Amino acid sequence: MKKNELERILTILLVPIGFKKKASSWKMVGEEITKMVFLQKSRYGNFFSVNYGYNLHSLPLDGLKTHVFFGLGAENPIENERIKELLNLENTLPDLERSKGLTEQLAENLVKKMNRICYEGDLLEELKRQENLNLIPLLVKQHFKLAD
Repeated sequence: MKKNELERILTILLVPIGFKKKASSWKMVGEEITKMVFLQKSRYGNFFSVNYGYNLHSLPLDGLKTHVFFGLGAENPIENERIKELLNLENTLPDLERSKGLTEQLAENLVKKMNRICYEGDLLEELKRQENLNLIPLLVKQHFKLAD
C-alpha cells in the first residue's frame, strides 16, 4: 500500500461529513471551531500517523498549528497496537486487510470523535476526560479555566 491509498481512505471517510482535502490534510470550518486531520509520514521509515486537532475561533493561534492536538489511538492497548501495525507500510500485511482494518479503526477512533466535537463546549468536555493536559497550550487551559 502507498501513501495515496491512505489518503484515499481518509478522504472517503472525511469528505462526506464536511471536510475539505488539501495535500495530506483535511479541514472543516465550523461556527466555533475548525477541525483538522493530518496524515504524517515518519522520517525514519514508511510509517504513518494520523493526527487531528481543533482550533478555537475565539483564540489567536500565536504560532500554533492547532490549539488542541491528538494522535490517532485507542484506549485499549491491543487495539492501539493494531492501529500502529496498520499504519506501518513496511510490514507484510495484505493491502485488503490493511484497508479494511484502517477504515474500521478510523471510523471508530477518529470519525466518531470528530462528529461528536462541534462546539467549544464539546471540546471542553473532551479535555475534561483526558488523563492529563500537559500537551494543551496554557492559552487554551486559561480559556477553558483548566489551568492549575
